[in-house]
Amino acid sequence: MKKTILTFCLLIFAIGTFAQKTFKEEDHLKFMGIPLCGDISGFSKKLVERAKAIPTSFSNGLYSFKGTFAGYNADIHVCFNNKNREVYQAYAVVDNKVKERAVDVFNEFKTLLCKKYPDSYTKDSQANGFDSFVLWPKINRSAKKFDKDNVYGKIFLQIQYNEQLKVYGVFLVYEDRTYEVQREESKLADF
Repeated sequence: MKKTILTFCLLIFAIGTFAQKTFKEEDHLKFMGIPLCGDISGFSKKLVERAKAIPTSFSNGLYSFKGTFAGYNADIHVCFNNKNREVYQAYAVVDNKVKERAVDVFNEFKTLLCKKYPDSYTKDSQANGFDSFVLWPKINRSAKKFDKDNVYGKIFLQIQYNEQLKVYGVFLVYEDRTYEVQREESKLADF
């Protein structure tokens, strides 16, 4: 009887282990060539090396830096799960005092994203009077129909105006495919 119970428990454990989605590093969306996964300490070290980023603040699931992104001075932010310290989102903000210059940067980034991820799902829209653009890089590039399990994550591009600072920010947000799970787990840790 003990052997049967032990065998049954091991079988359930094995099934549970295989049922969990686990991703290898190459299965994650990359921000500045760094996979959006792993511990915030390791990710931030790579970011400091790659972007010559200087840490500016660290609190409650957000690590902020000053650095360069695509040749522009930028504020760079990395979001991580407070519970397990796993990185799941990163974004760069390039500020411009002139609206037309922000639109030029937006269009340049959009062109570069489409060049890097040519077979991705895309969506153009408007937000707050400015163009916005979303791109979902495909894992299986030949797939025609959108499937959330066939994308590395989501890249969101938009312009926002900061009335207080009188600047136009071009936001480029990278959300890994684990974004929803990590974000919810991080919030649940507070309860």
